[in-house]
Amino acid sequence: MDSRLHTAVRYGDEESVLSALNAGLDPNQLGLLKWNPIHEAAHNGEREILKLLLRYKGDVDLQDNLHGNTALHYAAKEDNSACVTVLLKSGARTDIRNRDGLTCIDVATSFCKDIIQDFGDVDLQDNLHGNTALHYAAKEDNSACVTVLLKSGARTDIRNRDGLTCIDVATSFCKDIIQDYASPQQGDLRLSGPPPGQGAGSGARTRDRRVPADFRADSQATVLPMPPMHK
Repeated sequence: MDSRLHTAVRYGDEESVLSALNAGLDPNQLGLLKWNPIHEAAHNGEREILKLLLRYKGDVDLQDNLHGNTALHYAAKEDNSACVTVLLKSGARTDIRNRDGLTCIDVATSFCKDIIQDFGDVDLQDNLHGNTALHYAAKEDNSACVTVLLKSGARTDIRNRDGLTCIDVATSFCKDIIQDYASPQQGDLRLSGPPPGQGAGSGARTRDRRVPADFRADSQATVLPMPPMHK
């Protein structure tokens, strides 16, 4: 059945939504329509309500029981670009498929598709050195940017044109941050120099980091553009 949180979201009543959340109602609870308040807010284009729901521990990637859609499916399909952006900044995955095997990109309007495809590719490598944003942040000791990038899912195993990962170019402090945040799915992290056959020096070593990977970008996090720098 629907809770008063579902009803408040349906009518776009932000004050009642906040009241319901403060009373402990669950933003992830499925209602009569087999979707939750997050799905409905995204579908209806209620950006501020959506941000509230996510702030109160809403699951950005939860799929509904109707079509297997996520909130990003609904926002993208309904051309609610502001909600699409909120969801992406909150770490929404773009590769989840609904029951028809479609991702949010498959169902998106042309404009929302562009937003999703262009949004914050944290692993994009530049054409100068093949560096990612994480290479630059780690090398310049920008620990706050390093943390935001890692929480946004940045890979730590990408090598630039010199065969170096972000760990190889990082300052000591940023190296510690990266090693503590590294996803176990990325496997061993090479800490010094390029792979064999690409000029790795003596003393190259690897570490197997087995750490939790449940770091999701919060809704307020924004990756700031990195200043240009030289190798």
